[in-house]
Amino acid sequence: MLAILVGAAAFSGWIRVLSIAIPVVYVLLVVFRFATAATSSSSGEAVSLVGAQEWTMAYSFQLWMMALAIYLLQSSSKGVDSSGGKQVGCFVCSRWLFLSKLNVSD
Repeated sequence: MLAILVGAAAFSGWIRVLSIAIPVVYVLLVVFRFATAATSSSSGEAVSLVGAQEWTMAYSFQLWMMALAIYLLQSSSKGVDSSGGKQVGCFVCSRWLFLSKLNVSD
């Protein structure tokens, strides 16, 4: 959960929207669960609702991890830093450019 909340603060665009939406859904599921706990007639029904909530939360976190991987792959293929939109290149190329400006050899 902390990773999703940090992701909402760190990234922009559609990943930020997803990072905010998933915790909101978590809170809604918890509220729904507590609202239906008093009305559930049998313990079997209550356990099945808790299980469905746990599965939903687990799969939504995995969905967020997959979306984060796609977002990072897209931003790295465009040559855009995911935190601010600056142009970045691969480490080897940027190191070579830096050393060539200093006229220093490896």
